[in-house]
Amino acid sequence: MHWNKVLRIACFSFTLVLAGALRAQSVQYFEKEKLWLLSTDHNSYVLAVGPHGELRHLYWGLPVQREGDLTPLGPVPDISSFDPSQMLINEEYPGRGGPFYEEPALKIMREDGDRDLVLRCVSHRIQQNDLEIELKDIRDSIEVTLHYRIYPRYGIVRRYATIRNGTNQPLTIESAQSAAWYLPHGTGYQLTYLSGRWAAEMQINHEPIHQGVYGARMTGGGFGGCTINLVNAEEVEDFQAKVASGYERATGRKPEVYVCAAADGVRRVM
Repeated sequence: MHWNKVLRIACFSFTLVLAGALRAQSVQYFEKEKLWLLSTDHNSYVLAVGPHGELRHLYWGLPVQREGDLTPLGPVPDISSFDPSQMLINEEYPGRGGPFYEEPALKIMREDGDRDLVLRCVSHRIQQNDLEIELKDIRDSIEVTLHYRIYPRYGIVRRYATIRNGTNQPLTIESAQSAAWYLPHGTGYQLTYLSGRWAAEMQINHEPIHQGVYGARMTGGGFGGCTINLVNAEEVEDFQAKVASGYERATGRKPEVYVCAAADGVRRVM
């Protein structure tokens, strides 16, 4: 994928419903600790800037009750040449670069073949239930904006990323994720997924989660994917035109749109 200016990565949401607690505003920033606290009625999500400007994930779980429970970050020493400090922290959105050997959130390649990308926090913005954190490569004007939206009543934090190429050279994006996500400490995690063929997709599978990389593929619409949209009858034509033009601009392909009306479903005919 070649891109010159801006790429917006699709969002994903996660929900953890736990015991409720009183909270202040949904997004708080503590200047002294360089730390953000994202709060819902059911959980808290905490991230902070480390000593070298790296953005770290600190906590996701039961609501944080006291400001004193939030402590500033200190340096993490290397254990060995194979276990440098960069491998011992939970970086919020790691790029492929430096001594980081795990799966990154963003992989890019410059025109000369250089793949090194080390992201550091440069600024942030808070507006009601929204938080944006700006990251920038330590060498080039390659920027990532991390977007967070809080849904306090439902315990949901929505996340996505916007990637900008501020250099004068084209870059290749080899992989870009909506976010990096760290499971809370625990055991017994399972992966639940569906498999099957056309018209028999709802085969539920469960298996333990082990270290490694998992992949998935959409098999509907000739491997291109498809959607079903419920639209008010008076808005169908406008919706159809906007979706078709937007899809063609993004992919270069013309989509096929089928308009149908909801029915009562299957019933016995006497």
